[in-house]
Amino acid sequence: MTDQRRVLCLALSLTLALPAVARGGENDVSSQIFPIGSEGVVTVRATTGIIRVGVWDRDEVRVEMIKRADNRELLDLLRVEFDSGYNALSVVTDIARATGPLGESTDVGTIDLGLTIPRRAHFELTATSANVRIEGVRGSAKANTTTGSISTVDLSGAVTLGSTDGPLQASFMSVHEDQRIDVTSEHGSIRLLLPQSVAAFIKARSARGPVKCELPLTVDDGPDGGRQVDGALNTGGAHITCETQNGGILILKRL
Repeated sequence: MTDQRRVLCLALSLTLALPAVARGGENDVSSQIFPIGSEGVVTVRATTGIIRVGVWDRDEVRVEMIKRADNRELLDLLRVEFDSGYNALSVVTDIARATGPLGESTDVGTIDLGLTIPRRAHFELTATSANVRIEGVRGSAKANTTTGSISTVDLSGAVTLGSTDGPLQASFMSVHEDQRIDVTSEHGSIRLLLPQSVAAFIKARSARGPVKCELPLTVDDGPDGGRQVDGALNTGGAHITCETQNGGILILKRL
């Protein structure tokens, strides 16, 4: 598949994922490729939009961008800035703010990003209300949002996920015995899918929400209130920690 066709496929998939009210106005679709080492660091700072991260076996990063605004003048106020250096790439979205009909501050548009990075690269993301999906990364992965959701699939390195209000989901086909997984939220829910054969020390606690676990671990009352799970599966191995103040925690067996 050519790069142009990949960009068009990304545009279609991201468009279908958006509510109908967000599909009007002007769109601008583009793509850039940057060289990077196979274990380089890719950093993203974003606000709104959809961010999808996948992997490939190339020593380069492809960044596909879809900018959306009501008109061409507003579209020009949406920018994506790159800083490409030795073994590192930084991507920053810059979205201007406007005043709404009730005097509220609002973004003039959205920027959706699709990144394809080296399989063993390290990925770091900070976002405001963007919805994020990260799949297949073997290096470390860190992602933090304020209100947006984060979903990860089959990450193999150290995983650190955090959100203030958004839901967090991490799904694993396998977990390495030396892997560390930390998932933390203030008010959002946490959903963790693990293989039944996982060997891990698991600590999960919600200060004010429910905790449910399909794996053979006991859910108890926490020492300071709330509900918690604290135990070892299959003699332990990986270290998995989940904590939320007001949301629920659900630990499921991945089939």
